[in-house]
Amino acid sequence: MEFWCEISARELDYVRSFARGIESWTDHLQLYQLRCLWTAYCFHQDMEVDTISYDNELMQIWQNMCGADEIFDSYDDFCNYMAEFLV
Repeated sequence: MEFWCEISARELDYVRSFARGIESWTDHLQLYQLRCLWTAYCFHQDMEVDTISYDNELMQIWQNMCGADEIFDSYDDFCNYMAEFLV
């Protein structure tokens, strides 16, 4: 079980790192890639939108992003964008 938890933590770290590394929030390709990484992570973790674990982990990604307010009006706007393929 510990092995799978370690893989999960590394995958979330990768998504956070990717979000932190986005240089231009107007580059839609990077935004699509971020959403795809998040979607894959949610599938791997069997997470459902609007649950405590989903919200907590998505907030970690939001907190790692610098300059996202260039394209997202609010955290809720970001949440809706990231959940598009999950609902």
